[in-house]
Amino acid sequence: MNKGVGNIINVSAILVMAKNGDMDAIIAACRKSLVEKAAKERGGNALLKRTKAAHKIFSSIEDYRIPQWGSVIKNMPDGSKVQCFVNSYYAFTLYDELEGIPIGDPEKAIDVCQFVKDVENRKPDMVEAAIDIAAVKAYIMEHNASAKGRYKPPPIYDTGKVSYNAQGIINCFAILGGNIKMYHDENNPASAAFLESENGKAMLLPVTRK
Repeated sequence: MNKGVGNIINVSAILVMAKNGDMDAIIAACRKSLVEKAAKERGGNALLKRTKAAHKIFSSIEDYRIPQWGSVIKNMPDGSKVQCFVNSYYAFTLYDELEGIPIGDPEKAIDVCQFVKDVENRKPDMVEAAIDIAAVKAYIMEHNASAKGRYKPPPIYDTGKVSYNAQGIINCFAILGGNIKMYHDENNPASAAFLESENGKAMLLPVTRK
């Protein structure tokens, strides 16, 4: 590892890219390294982990979705700013910007702030969901191991009367970070869950078992 860039760039991987003449990949790897180094310097390992988690979900998103799903900074009525972005199962409004996330188009982006606010407004009808992240991770590993190379639908994790995409739970907790609380409406299992911590807010859509 190259200590000059914060022990983040994988020199062996860069050499392989150079041998293959893949300059775009080299530039992307260097940019990613600089963003992660800056995140660690600004907020330590906690912010670095959150940044990596956000980068990971965008690594599998098709380019045509970025204008609607990508990062948008929005000015709030109280004068503060929040970073908004969305994926298939969840959406975030964060108080501290996670850098390096693909930029959305403010004119085309989904109104994440309003969606999350609408879910938060239903919080009085919700109860706190007891989520054991270690148990969710273990369940995902068990589910994937049982596939034995065959395709299996994404793992679904039950929290009382409501079910969620298990990886969606992991991603929400990883990106929010901090002291997270998750709330859902057990009387309306089709409604989105609301998550919050000192770093921001999120909504997570439930799934239905077939």
